[in-house]
Amino acid sequence: MLGTHLQERRGLAALRRAPYLPPMFQRLLSSALLLAFVVAGCSAPQSGATGPLREGGEDELVKATQEMLDAVAPGDKKVWEHFLAQEAIYTDENGKTYTKKEFLDELKPLPPIAKGTLKIRKSAVRMSGDHAVIVHQDDENEEIYGQKITTGFVSTDTWRLLQGRWELLSVSVIGLHADPAVAKLAPARFDACAGEYSVAGAGTMTVRHEGDHLIVERDGRQLAAAYPEGDGIFFGRGSSDRWVFFFDDAGKATELRQRRRGNDIVWRRTK
Repeated sequence: MLGTHLQERRGLAALRRAPYLPPMFQRLLSSALLLAFVVAGCSAPQSGATGPLREGGEDELVKATQEMLDAVAPGDKKVWEHFLAQEAIYTDENGKTYTKKEFLDELKPLPPIAKGTLKIRKSAVRMSGDHAVIVHQDDENEEIYGQKITTGFVSTDTWRLLQGRWELLSVSVIGLHADPAVAKLAPARFDACAGEYSVAGAGTMTVRHEGDHLIVERDGRQLAAAYPEGDGIFFGRGSSDRWVFFFDDAGKATELRQRRRGNDIVWRRTK
């Protein structure tokens, strides 16, 4: 499960020789590798290296990562028990953090009404001394009550070589954004949202109807082309933000809430 032993200098050289990676992968790898350097400096023995890494270590770590992903659907604790370090920290896509024990307690087989797979789409590995960082993008395909769901994740994993054996120190998962389906609304419903809105007299939000979506502008600058997710709820492509309209009894929007990560900025109609 090991690879050629690399000192920090060789690890940086490998980064310079590496093929092109998407900017998000580059940022994640840079941050994670820096963390691994810090951990290595704090936890590595003062004398006596753990020994050279066997060639093929990078492929072995990716293979081990896929084994762990394969163990999620059936809830196979033995695979994760084997690879997780005793002090491991796992942070899921919702920001919840687990210790090794907590994670293993939560790991259970999918219910009978569901089946699914997690497969690595692409990955990048960087090694420095006795630490390695893997950033991998995974595709999750589930079927629940016969309905298919496809989602994606990026995970940053930090591994440590201890006494000749690789163990997983930390996992941090990010859920990849996916736009919802565009709902169909009658033109009159778009028109009911159009108008001008203000917040505490500090600015003006202008909303206008354009084809199958709304254009949202603030103080003359376009913020978003907002598409309907449902009646009164609109989204911008590639964004998790929402534009939520509230209507009076006559069906005209009186309030616009700019929703960002569960927090609302309330704008009230002025025109």
